[in-house]
Amino acid sequence: MLYDKRWEKPEVKDDPLTIESLIAWLERQPADDFYEYDEPCACMLHQYFTAMGFENVAVGPWDFDHAGATGVMLSDAFHDIASASPGLCTFGAALERARAELARLR
Repeated sequence: MLYDKRWEKPEVKDDPLTIESLIAWLERQPADDFYEYDEPCACMLHQYFTAMGFENVAVGPWDFDHAGATGVMLSDAFHDIASASPGLCTFGAALERARAELARLR
């Protein structure tokens, strides 16, 4: 069996609320896999925060809740990266949007 780097846990060195951390996670997702932006438990941000170790995640339009806190504010960039028209909700497209946003911020 061949080794696949996506089997490793993300190497998130910083706050999971940074675009760099989101990019690190997206790089380990299958680029062609789809997610449903409008489905609470299937959206990319729900999957991301769950993978980062948050429990009982609920993502809203501007924030997210988890077992340890409510109303954790998200930057607009997080939702811009996650949202797209229906044919573009793939992890690969989200990764491209995240990289473009990071480049814009620098």
